[in-house]
Amino acid sequence: MAEKYRASVLMDSTGAGDPVMEQLRARGVSVEGYHLSSQSKQQLIEHLAVGIEQRLLTFPQIDVLINELQIYEYEMTRAGNVRYNAPSGFHDDTVIALGLAYWKSKQTPAIMF
Repeated sequence: MAEKYRASVLMDSTGAGDPVMEQLRARGVSVEGYHLSSQSKQQLIEHLAVGIEQRLLTFPQIDVLINELQIYEYEMTRAGNVRYNAPSGFHDDTVIALGLAYWKSKQTPAIMF
């Protein structure tokens, strides 16, 4: 898809993402890693939340994505920090993917074909 649309990819490079990112680079895909720490994840999710609240992005009606967005939650740690995650037993893969796509879209100027 990246080659077809001449797009660069922003992907989670935390843990298992590193080898996948290197494989993509080896295939000539323009790829950048985003390391998810508690701080960078907070930035990513809050940026996404503002974009959704202000209707700055749209996304397809994909049931898995809608469900993950609806159940996504935050909690305050004992140290007073915010931690974002899916509830125990659930996933947040599509939320993170949407967050990365939106983050990248705000960094990359649109190219008209």
